Amino acid sequence: MLKMSKCIFISLLFFNSLWAASQISNLWTGYAYWSYDNSPMRCPLMKVKFSEDEGHFNREMGFLDCDMLGMELPPFSLNKNSKGELFSPQGVNVGLITSDSLEMEEAYDENVKIKVSMKSKGNSADYLETWYKNSSPKEIIYVIKARLFKGGSFEKLEN
Repeated sequence: MLKMSKCIFISLLFFNSLWAASQISNLWTGYAYWSYDNSPMRCPLMKVKFSEDEGHFNREMGFLDCDMLGMELPPFSLNKNSKGELFSPQGVNVGLITSDSLEMEEAYDENVKIKVSMKSKGNSADYLETWYKNSSPKEIIYVIKARLFKGGSFEKLEN
């Protein structure tokens, strides 16, 4: 009986280790600074929710509330391979997700790109989003730096 339960336990460990969601997959709540022309504005609330499964990485929702100014982060879904590489629906490699970090680039439109970096440290994460013109040399439009924490709810602050 002991040998059988040991085999089942080892099998469960093996199959559970084949795929595990990264620490990035979560609802994150925190604060941010939105810098435009090197003038940072404090944003008391930023929320973003990421999820993933074996073949996809998703941003389910997100928003940034800077009192007088706000921004919605629209949902998107990327394809993901077994190495954590992220691909647009058109098959273009746009980033990488690991057990504790995210690096990706998305197109806002044909002239503007958004580079996102996120590094999880347990229950908190550092988030950096850089919007830049797709020109040579790259001209930064604005930068969002955030300190995020796991948890919260989907509701926004009501003014």
